[in-house]
Amino acid sequence: MGMFLFMIGFLGGIASIVMLIFNAIKKKPKKKTLISIGLCFVLFVSGASIIGSSSKSTQSKVDEAIEKVEDEEKTTIKEELKLTDEEKELLSKSYNDLDSKGRTVFAEILEKFDDILEEEQEQFNSDVDRMKVEKEEWIQEQEKIREENAKKPENRKKDIEKAIKNRVEDGDYKNAKLDKITINEDLGSEEDGLYIALVYFTFDIRNKKETGNELMRMYSDDLVATLADKGIEDISEAAIFWVDDYNNRNLKYAYGYKDGGFYIMDIAE
Repeated sequence: MGMFLFMIGFLGGIASIVMLIFNAIKKKPKKKTLISIGLCFVLFVSGASIIGSSSKSTQSKVDEAIEKVEDEEKTTIKEELKLTDEEKELLSKSYNDLDSKGRTVFAEILEKFDDILEEEQEQFNSDVDRMKVEKEEWIQEQEKIREENAKKPENRKKDIEKAIKNRVEDGDYKNAKLDKITINEDLGSEEDGLYIALVYFTFDIRNKKETGNELMRMYSDDLVATLADKGIEDISEAAIFWVDDYNNRNLKYAYGYKDGGFYIMDIAE
């Protein structure tokens, strides 16, 4: 109906304007033509209004249909998200009793828990909250165990030895061959948990003594300085031994640790 009135008003308006021009040229009366133009304008506006209203109504229906489909999809998805029998059984346990697989399953439960059926959320919410608390306690306990293990002499020695090896590999100590690393507990110290690091190198290049001294001292200084920079504070003393095959001699650079860094205590040849 709206489109019909719109087209009648539009076409009639064009015809009336043409007739108005013709009457003006022929000098004929224009009153009826003007009335016709006015009537066509009314029809044109009415038709346009009806079309606009109809369009809005159609769009509103489309929006409602889309919203309904989305709601149905959400409902379907939520109905599909349920806890499995395995997951329900797991929620009856303590987090401390879970193995690696069980901890993975619990993580998956947490990811989907807000989307499962409300009745299941209500049923298992207290178990989930309990296991969340147990999980945090378990994580803290594991961290404490790792810290305690790291403090054990056999483990700490390996950590210090690894730090020394990493620096030698990354430091590009040319013509310096790492022979051995020995980490001993500092039994002469009144403070527990301190170590003495003994590092043995071979300087295997033809050299003058002065040049060799400069390089071996530079490598030794760099090694202990790197250990200090890494925050290793439990090495009370470090001794770097060098075998200079070309000059048939042995050297030792001895360092002590104080105030966050190493200082040279002795150079022996």
